[in-house]
Amino acid sequence: MSTDYFVLFESTNVNSFTSENLPGVNFLSVPPVRSVSYFIEDTAHQCGHNIISAMSFGVEDYFLDEEANKHFAEGRVKNDNRSAYVVFHGVFTEVMIAMVLSSFIENNNDPSDKLEAEGRLAFALKKFNVDVHITCLRWNLCQMLARN
Repeated sequence: MSTDYFVLFESTNVNSFTSENLPGVNFLSVPPVRSVSYFIEDTAHQCGHNIISAMSFGVEDYFLDEEANKHFAEGRVKNDNRSAYVVFHGVFTEVMIAMVLSSFIENNNDPSDKLEAEGRLAFALKKFNVDVHITCLRWNLCQMLARN
């Protein structure tokens, strides 16, 4: 899977996105105030969506219990009604964001870019922590991992 196209657009109502109907295309929202760190994070985020969407094509074959899939996060985080697939999708994009931002921080000498990138990395890791925690609780993975 590759990202073949980037479509830049300006909108106050629509965030960046990808579409499973247009694999390899990233639609990036260009806000009035923008930075290098913003574009790096947003590009990693949308590329992550493209990659996980391609890897999980035919998602219904992976999550056979539709009811359990629909209510995966319910009761584990307040007001979180995401499905297992959406949580898994989130974990994957959060890892992509963390990898790309970490590399950017290591290789960038501009203090203002670095500081913003560190803040964006911290936010991505916080979301990752929540999603991994939900996954561990749901499948009792924490107990399984602790035994090994």
